[in-house]
Amino acid sequence: PVLPLVNGEDRVDVQAATVGEALAAVAARLAEFGAALLPGGKVAKAFLVAIGDDDIRTLDGLATPVQPDQDIIIAMAMSGG
Repeated sequence: PVLPLVNGEDRVDVQAATVGEALAAVAARLAEFGAALLPGGKVAKAFLVAIGDDDIRTLDGLATPVQPDQDIIIAMAMSGG
């Protein structure tokens, strides 16, 4: 789950112009989050990052612009059989 990576917080507020800047700002505060979510500077495949209902992979990726007070949603993919 993502919550342990952010010390159990369900919301982390940052100021940023893009999704990448926002995630980097959180990663600068929470090293485990950054290591898990952004290895090598790219979103790990185990995570879904979205703005509203839109996966950033269908937008401009980490360069996707964000507006003030806009939420970025991060979910860890679940698998099993």
